[in-house]
Amino acid sequence: GRTDELANLQFIFRFQDDLISFNDNGYLETCINNIYPSEMTVNKTNISVRKSNFLDMTISIFQGKFYFKLYDKRIDYNFDVISFPFLNGNIPKGQSYGFS
Repeated sequence: GRTDELANLQFIFRFQDDLISFNDNGYLETCINNIYPSEMTVNKTNISVRKSNFLDMTISIFQGKFYFKLYDKRIDYNFDVISFPFLNGNIPKGQSYGFS
């Protein structure tokens, strides 16, 4: 009974407000409302069944192997992201602004 259900949830990983689940046969989606309160919005943000962005990685599964590459979520925004560097450090100001 419950052992099979728990086995489906053994590959869930969480970092602060980000959650990823591997090989759960869709079980997390069926029980997510029992885990988190209705006041909390949980968004499914994977690209496909075999590809998802998590933290600063794109994780893909191809022929049973996991592949990782860097992901920068700022490219998904429909506006320019302006960063304000910390200029009191020991890094040249030009590099802080992205030019040398």
